[in-house]
Amino acid sequence: MKKELIFLLFLYLVDQSLSFTYSNDKSFDILTFKSLKNIAVNKITAMSSQTVYNKPNGFKCSAANQSCEITLPKNAYSEIYQIVYDNSTANPNESKLVLLNPVINAVSKPSTINGSITLTGYYLKPTDGTISASYEVNGQTTQENSIQVISPNQITFSVIEGSGDIYGEIFLELNFDKEFHSTYQNPTVKTVTTNENQLIIDGMDFGNKKEYIQVKLDGVNVDAEDILSSTHTEIVLKNNQKVSKKISLDINVNTISMLAAYQFSNIPILDSVNSVSSKGGVVSIQGGYLNCLKEDGTTASSVQVLIGGLECLNPKNPIAQNYSLLVCDIGPDPNKGDNLPIIVTIDSISSTSKLTFSYGLPIIRSYKDNSDGKLIILGESLGSTATSVVVLNNVTLSNPVVSDTFDQLTIDLPANSQNGKLYVLVNNKKKSNILDIELVPIVKSISKPPTEGGLITIQGSFLRLHDFNGNLLNASLPISNSTCAEFIEDSQATGTWLQCKAPAGSGISKVVLQIGSKSSVPSNFSYISPSILYSNQSISNGLLTGTNFGLSSNLIQVVFNGVLLPNSSVIKLENNQITFNIPPLEKSGNVSVLVDGLPSNEIQLNIVPQIGLFSAPPTKGGDLTIFGAFFYSDNGSDFQVQVGSVKCANARPDGELLRSIICTIPEGSGGGHPVTLTINSVVVENPNNVLFSYLLPTVLEAYASPGFDIKKGGQVTIKGHSFHPKGCSVFIGVQECTSPVVIDYEEIRCNLPPSSMVVNGKQNVTVTADGLVSQNLESNLVQFEYPSSPNNDDGEARRKRLRWLVPAIVVPCFVGIVTIAVVTVILVKKHHNAKMSGHPKAFKG
Repeated sequence: MKKELIFLLFLYLVDQSLSFTYSNDKSFDILTFKSLKNIAVNKITAMSSQTVYNKPNGFKCSAANQSCEITLPKNAYSEIYQIVYDNSTANPNESKLVLLNPVINAVSKPSTINGSITLTGYYLKPTDGTISASYEVNGQTTQENSIQVISPNQITFSVIEGSGDIYGEIFLELNFDKEFHSTYQNPTVKTVTTNENQLIIDGMDFGNKKEYIQVKLDGVNVDAEDILSSTHTEIVLKNNQKVSKKISLDINVNTISMLAAYQFSNIPILDSVNSVSSKGGVVSIQGGYLNCLKEDGTTASSVQVLIGGLECLNPKNPIAQNYSLLVCDIGPDPNKGDNLPIIVTIDSISSTSKLTFSYGLPIIRSYKDNSDGKLIILGESLGSTATSVVVLNNVTLSNPVVSDTFDQLTIDLPANSQNGKLYVLVNNKKKSNILDIELVPIVKSISKPPTEGGLITIQGSFLRLHDFNGNLLNASLPISNSTCAEFIEDSQATGTWLQCKAPAGSGISKVVLQIGSKSSVPSNFSYISPSILYSNQSISNGLLTGTNFGLSSNLIQVVFNGVLLPNSSVIKLENNQITFNIPPLEKSGNVSVLVDGLPSNEIQLNIVPQIGLFSAPPTKGGDLTIFGAFFYSDNGSDFQVQVGSVKCANARPDGELLRSIICTIPEGSGGGHPVTLTINSVVVENPNNVLFSYLLPTVLEAYASPGFDIKKGGQVTIKGHSFHPKGCSVFIGVQECTSPVVIDYEEIRCNLPPSSMVVNGKQNVTVTADGLVSQNLESNLVQFEYPSSPNNDDGEARRKRLRWLVPAIVVPCFVGIVTIAVVTVILVKKHHNAKMSGHPKAFKG
């Protein structure tokens, strides 16, 4: 096979020396051979498949024998074709490898797991057996070399599990490739089953990734977090359905939707029922989807309750939007006995439960709890203190207090009681209906967290995070604009404490703990008060470092020397440090803060004069302003300023806020000069070691002097500010303008040498003075524009160069082409002679 492939490559590389070419561009099933000479063709043979085309029926040629066409069979593939010419010709036959462009007409859809793709079309069988595929699924590229060639018209190969679109290519022979596109199978649903917590969808082709699944119920998208799990054959949803109804289900897997929506129904669920006295009364049915209102919460549902064939009248939900409880009024006992079947029909959907009803049992209608840990049960026939017990989550609670009218029962609950199911048992025989109860959490105290947030402990009763069935209950403790997170339950399940991570915050507030749907009474909550550890001065600002400063500078107030500073004086809060503006005339004293109303300790803040920054006078000299703070002085104060080795004369305070000092500095240049300021011979602190620099050179204008010639150079004039002869340099673009002369610090004249090339355009101007690089005024780029220059001489020079350059390129190229042609003819003749003489190394078609 390797030798055959080498020979096929050889034929492909030298086919330019043959007397014909081919194409199938006219139509995918028409192969056209075009003769490069006027030679008659007698026969065309596909060598591997031994398909022979004879004139006149096998193929037809043009009158001038310049092209011949054959109609390819459906099972054709790339192979060597032999052209047999008229016997009188010098070359009786020639062979050529014909590579047919593969055609793909159809692509199958694989299953999302253990799937395969079948490509159907034409010319899909390779000559040398080399075929592979590459495809991309969800951004993952897979190379597939195990491809089954079913026929020249069909190939198949396995694909990885996935979902959505499949984009790929097949590769045949000498890098011939063909793109294809398909998708995985459309998802299908077989069955839908529901319970109180989950909606389970069984089907096929749901893919291998939950994040690619979109589910719609009645055209509304199911939230991603409500898709609990998924496999290729099952999707489990959180059951958020509240009412009995018919539901349309649609699934989209990575943009691939079901072919048709699936219809199913929520059926009323009957879990338990109470009993009433023989005279009749209110029947309470516990279960699910027992809605007397439609899903919109306002439109009445059609509800019918039949008990032993007797209609229970006036069905309703006693608790708004709680469709787990349905009550109705039943008449006197019809003497049909006990265990009467119950059928609830809501909007034409009937229950299938085998729940039955009997008269004469205790009835629980409702309950209420209060902050002292007692539960009050309201109902009918609740027995007596001696005969009744309450069963909460399979725990029997004795010695209840029952009213004389038997319609109210009060019981003390243990602190570790959980949300769950409750019923009353009378005389250890008659069992009431089972009622789902939720207990109000009782909060007695809450610990204080730091302002950056942290773990807090809540103490009280009924502080449980799971109901009796183990279901997690949502707990929340809103604090300011956030909430406590990551609740932790008492590991001993005493129900007396919870812990959670309080958010960052500050101040005092009232908070309410909610567990499930029940909320505690408001409780006091406070963050730890702020504490200042140490203080510093930074120029005009005070720096207070400590703990529990909160999150926002807007909630911080500074008290300095007994005066509450305005809120605007606080500049920032960062890394447990408060930065505030010290009033300009203040002196050392005590400082404290209020963080969201909580006061801190007091601490001493010492204030001294400090330097902050300097103005930048021009190089010709002028006023230098030293900015800082607390430059205390009186009429006899002595101010001295030294800039490097130069004295800045006539130093004096500027303004009444003690923020700046002005002095007169002589001409100079450069930057990085140290500055020493003394007040009454005392050196003023420079805490940031700020250095002085003259104003950067500023370029305003640049132009050529009269007579400037780009070929010869000339003088350039630059105008601006803050120029200086020390270390002066000028660059126009990358070209240095030499011998710069500075005039009055505001003008430079320099000589621009001849340019090495014509620059009919603008170039940036850069001036450097003693290491300081120029800046452009108001960010407008100042450029020097070269005067235009004629270029006729350049055109004539280019024409002279072309007279010898063109022959120098063309002659060597022509010689190379002739040499390649001669070598190719020799190789072809050697191959032909070897084949005709039966040489063992010759390729046989």
